[in-house]
Amino acid sequence: MTLRVGGEIDLDTAPVLEAEIYAWLRCPTVAVTVDLSSVTFIDCSGLNSLLRSHARAAREHTTVRIGPVSATVDRFLTLVCATHPLPDDLFQNHGQPVPATAPALLVLSTT
Repeated sequence: MTLRVGGEIDLDTAPVLEAEIYAWLRCPTVAVTVDLSSVTFIDCSGLNSLLRSHARAAREHTTVRIGPVSATVDRFLTLVCATHPLPDDLFQNHGQPVPATAPALLVLSTT
């Protein structure tokens, strides 16, 4: 299942994202890919939500992975990973970052 996320992931919206991922993890055998290609801003609270979701999925014998990312997310992750390496299995092979769309608070859709 792919969860497409757009807009900003920050202190206000990260709990919404995390709750949505947790809801999908309740479905048996659902692996979640989080598409961040339309994210215009992310901070540490957003990253922490993704890391907690990843850890919970591992405990439940499934996966949460980050799929395509925007240039904004790619830059943020590059800066964070320079000092704090992230789990290798958190990332799906996503190629080059894609340009972000217009800002919004948070937009979620699934496929």
